Amino acid sequence: MTVKHKTVLFAYAVIAITALLLFNNLFYSFCWSDEGFYLSTVNRMMTGERLFIDDWSPTQSYEPLLYPLYAFFIKIVGSTDGIYLFFRIATLFFQALTAVAAYCIFSKKMRRSASLTLALVALIFARACINGPSYYVIGCETYLLGIVALYAFFELHRHRLFLFISGIFFALAVLCNPYLALVYITVSAALLIFSATRKRWKLWLCIWAGTVFVAVIYIAAVLYKTDPVSILKSLKYIFNDPAYGRKPIHTIKRLYKCPRLILFPYVITNLPMIAAYIAVLKKRIALTPKTKPLLFLLNTILLVVNGIVIEKDCGAFIMAFFHYGIFTALLFSPYTLKKAAVEYKRELLYFIIPGLILSYFFCYASDTGFGVCSIGMVVVSGGIASVYIQSFENAFPSEKLSNRLLKYLPLAIIVCGTFFYRVNLTYRDIRLFPHIAFIPSRHPATEKITQGPASGLYTGSIYKRQYDSILHTLERIDTEKGDTIFISQLAPWAYLVDKNLACGAPTTWRLPPSDYRIEPYYEDFAGHRLPDYILFLDKSIRDNDNEISGNEWIIRRLNERGYVQTSVACGLLYAAQRKGYAE
Repeated sequence: MTVKHKTVLFAYAVIAITALLLFNNLFYSFCWSDEGFYLSTVNRMMTGERLFIDDWSPTQSYEPLLYPLYAFFIKIVGSTDGIYLFFRIATLFFQALTAVAAYCIFSKKMRRSASLTLALVALIFARACINGPSYYVIGCETYLLGIVALYAFFELHRHRLFLFISGIFFALAVLCNPYLALVYITVSAALLIFSATRKRWKLWLCIWAGTVFVAVIYIAAVLYKTDPVSILKSLKYIFNDPAYGRKPIHTIKRLYKCPRLILFPYVITNLPMIAAYIAVLKKRIALTPKTKPLLFLLNTILLVVNGIVIEKDCGAFIMAFFHYGIFTALLFSPYTLKKAAVEYKRELLYFIIPGLILSYFFCYASDTGFGVCSIGMVVVSGGIASVYIQSFENAFPSEKLSNRLLKYLPLAIIVCGTFFYRVNLTYRDIRLFPHIAFIPSRHPATEKITQGPASGLYTGSIYKRQYDSILHTLERIDTEKGDTIFISQLAPWAYLVDKNLACGAPTTWRLPPSDYRIEPYYEDFAGHRLPDYILFLDKSIRDNDNEISGNEWIIRRLNERGYVQTSVACGLLYAAQRKGYAE
């Protein structure tokens, strides 16, 4: 076996072991909100509801991607028990496949260590450490796979089919973040205008064919049982969710949010490197065999500091590595800025520029900050790793063992730091203490959920009691096929409990009784009848701050219709007169 083959096998072994360690982590923490939101929205498709008409969630565009797996699980299991864990495993499997594809293609021409770094970061990273099938993770992975396919054709001269595949993956990324359509259309128009030859047009047509292929299927699915007029009527409610800022000032802030998050948090901590670079530039410090290791050490220390101090987030070390790579290139690269743009053309075109674009539009689309900015930095990390390695080898050309170990040290830091945050941060659950792989060392205040959608997961004891309280309330409802329920304010997972209970609300996300969308949803859209049951969760239940004054439109309408009010362990249940609840 050659050294090359051993290196490749080692890389795949590292990817496999990392995936195995992450698999162990899937059993920890129950995400009450986001994961349930993703699955409850696709569940609406299972119950025959229409996209963009029956559901007014602004993030629903990617939900059809989850539908085949969701339908498969229901077909095999017959219920939603354990569906959280199933989708966590499926998401990790998809990330592992992406990592393998990225390493397999990029390592053919890039440095293998840079390719492996990118593959591992793509495998490990999850925005906010959400283990489920978020549009953040799927958007990032499909975007990266689109780049993988482009690289395979243009750099490795593979079959033109790879262009078609890239178009498919870019279309899937657009479904996860529709704002990316602006980039896709702009780039496509530029290519069409500035392509000098008909041969080039044929290449772009292959990519567009893949995108159109997805678009046709998607549009057919959306328009099935509905019409464009009804969708257009719903759009103003879909894109005016009170949970997200939509005022002009919010839009203005989002325009510069990405560069602010990339640059401003690091100004203070990077001052030593800024000063060092200025000193080198003005020749006050000479790059000698003695000073170069010191500058490398200082930069590496700041990589660790930035990864720990700036933000406790799964993307913290990925963001810090961006600055690390830039300072390494500024200090040790032999190229001028103009020459560097030529020498690092592949890194810029395939990783750095596309990754920054992805970061920008996820920042613009989201009401959150640091975590979404680091999504695009996953893609950027491949280019930065390659630039870093070339710059390091220029500064330390010797192949002695100490130099080789130092070269890989920052790459190990970004991978291990990202892994540490991924397995030790929990999203919207109690803090689960660090655990040994496959040996659950749980905190005494942690319990295992044994039934329902989150079956098999460990969560905080207090959250387990609240989960069971809602679960038992729903199980006591005497349901028939076709019944509907509205749960306020936030327990999206609860819509998955009873297959007879379809969602009868504008969205499964935060929906307080006073939400302005409730009245037009039932009054202005044919087919939206008042649900058979409405459950207002008590303020003691996590993520719920329901205040009912009695003047809300929904409360007045329920009283007018003679709904029966019952106090239950988790809140207040309204049931239509013909419906029953076993107390």
